[in-house]
Amino acid sequence: CELCELCKLCELCELCELCSSFSCSFACPLACSMLAVYPLDTIKKRLQAQTFAMASSKVQYKGMLDCAIMVVREEGARAMYRGLAPTMMKSMLSTGLTFAIFTGTRAVLDGLFDARMGARPDEEE
Repeated sequence: CELCELCKLCELCELCELCSSFSCSFACPLACSMLAVYPLDTIKKRLQAQTFAMASSKVQYKGMLDCAIMVVREEGARAMYRGLAPTMMKSMLSTGLTFAIFTGTRAVLDGLFDARMGARPDEEE
């Protein structure tokens, strides 16, 4: 699909064979946004962890930029993406469950509405 080509994540679409479906057009931008934002989340977590450890040791990072530079210098650029796979799996699972519950709930409520009111007003001819 065009969206996947823009994201350069067509391998994901070829695996699920849903390239023209809503799920693929949702998954690719989600993956791209997570790839772009995850390093900032890593920096945030390191700075938060530092505040808990400040009582026992000196300050390791002076700020966001200092943290990013030190992490990349000492651990490499891959360290900025450590933990990305479990985070993406959690996100896909929770998003999938949310859509499944929404769809199921809507179907039940539509059925109840149809049973009580007859035809829905927007479906009348």
